[in-house]
Amino acid sequence: MPTDMERTKTQKRIKAKGVTRISKANKSRKEDIQRNAYGVILQMEENPESVGIIDEIQSLTGMTMTQLATCVYEMTPKTLASYRDAGKHLPSRSLEISIKLKQLYAKADELFLNKKDFNSWLREESYGLGGRVPLNLLNTSSGIDLVFEELTRIEFGATA
Repeated sequence: MPTDMERTKTQKRIKAKGVTRISKANKSRKEDIQRNAYGVILQMEENPESVGIIDEIQSLTGMTMTQLATCVYEMTPKTLASYRDAGKHLPSRSLEISIKLKQLYAKADELFLNKKDFNSWLREESYGLGGRVPLNLLNTSSGIDLVFEELTRIEFGATA
């Protein structure tokens, strides 16, 4: 266990390097994520139906049903089609991903000239994502959050 004197020295070093500002920014970002997560939960409770959301996501992303099923929802195209056609409820994870994708595309509308440009950007390696292709991250909630954060960095002047 560090002594009080060691703790004080560490705190002074951290303050000298300006890390406290980063901590405050991280705290703010965590609060935004928590608010965002709470909003997703509320949307899931308000609209548990998945009848129209699959078509809405397909229209938003411009992906085929096969691409959506395999790349985003990680299910067979036949299973996704049965959810859509029979009006079944999507599993909670898939519904959450759908809601987060809608939020991601709303953010993209603010930054890109059109959906086509954003969809093109999604298919290119991103420096801010460690050279990963953003499209490959859209199959998890945390992956969508990473892409959303990258859009926020771009919004504030980071290079794409």
